[in-house]
Amino acid sequence: MEKTTAAGGGAQQLLHGRSETAEEGVSRPVKMPVPEMDRGWRAWKVVLGAFCLTLPTYGLLSAVGLFQTYWRDHQLQGYSESEVSWIVSVFGFLMVFLAGPVGVVFDMFGGVACGWILGVSSVVYVGGWVGLGFCDGFGGFMGVMALSGGAAGMFFLLLVSLVMGGAIWSLC
Repeated sequence: MEKTTAAGGGAQQLLHGRSETAEEGVSRPVKMPVPEMDRGWRAWKVVLGAFCLTLPTYGLLSAVGLFQTYWRDHQLQGYSESEVSWIVSVFGFLMVFLAGPVGVVFDMFGGVACGWILGVSSVVYVGGWVGLGFCDGFGGFMGVMALSGGAAGMFFLLLVSLVMGGAIWSLC
């Protein structure tokens, strides 16, 4: 970006936010306008929303090995480590895989879909973890974890959109 202006009798060149006077050959910074940061409630809602979506999703995905060990030692004693690990693997896969289709829906409908996706996926996610307390066999654990992983995948993409584009939260 090169622009020549007249300032104080000498020609002045602007180059990437710095000015250089032809007479002096001295480079001085030019004050560029800085947009005002939003420090109000709207900005804090973005931070709060990102925290509330990150904590249950990634916190659980990081600690899900503890569930696997507990299930193998208690409820699923007759199953091998490999068989029990499929439950956790399906949870992690669905969490990441379902972000794509939800992203398409979000792109098509924007903020209107954001509220519905967050509401439905949150209810399904919490319901899945409540249902985990009633499971006693391999099929029950697999179903509940697949359901919870799918719900987590729904708001995984919204979390990324929320953090990357803070204006998304105001649409919900």
